[in-house]
Amino acid sequence: MYIKGFERVPQNKDDLTRVVANQPVAASIMMTRSMYDYKGGIWTFDKKDPQEERKINHAVTVVGYGKKCGQPYWKIRNSYGIKWGENGYLRLEKETERYGLQERAVYHMLD
Repeated sequence: MYIKGFERVPQNKDDLTRVVANQPVAASIMMTRSMYDYKGGIWTFDKKDPQEERKINHAVTVVGYGKKCGQPYWKIRNSYGIKWGENGYLRLEKETERYGLQERAVYHMLD
């Protein structure tokens, strides 16, 4: 199997779910200062973050999704190492577009 290129994931949460079910997806998110202190759990939007920080500024890999106590989330691999978050991973609330996760999501096309 060879990688023959990449394709953008359509900006629909169902399409991202479909692609992530088959392979990891490269994406970008709005990483705010308060997220640096993430230790675990499902991260939800923090309205206290300054408005000027609310822009897409960080590359991540979406590796899966799940549900905990009825709340759906994306499982995201970060580049900060295993001491950050949940051993280098973030669970981000799934039913929101506030982080821009789907705006630049791409996946490999395999041959």
